[in-house]
Amino acid sequence: MTKKATMKRKPRVQPTKPKAVEGEGLKSQGITWGRQRQARSLTAQELVIARGAAMGWSNREIAARLTVSEKTVEAHRSNIYRKCDVHNTAQLIQWLLRAGLLTATELVA
Repeated sequence: MTKKATMKRKPRVQPTKPKAVEGEGLKSQGITWGRQRQARSLTAQELVIARGAAMGWSNREIAARLTVSEKTVEAHRSNIYRKCDVHNTAQLIQWLLRAGLLTATELVA
């Protein structure tokens, strides 16, 4: 009598974090991999709008500087708040500082 050959299943491979993440060195500042990923998910225009909002510019001022409508800026801000999981400008500023996308000296200027 022979034993029935069974196929062994390979263990599932869990996704790993990339070894070299853009903005390396952020981890030493307490920035988690998730926050780095979120920061990369912001578009260039969203990043400009987020930084403008952090500097105290109104939606109208941001729209004028970017030559887009005020409604476009409002839509981008809504997307930024959702992506960064924040609910107001103060939390956005804190998030940008932690992600290394804004420095304290930029806020003062």
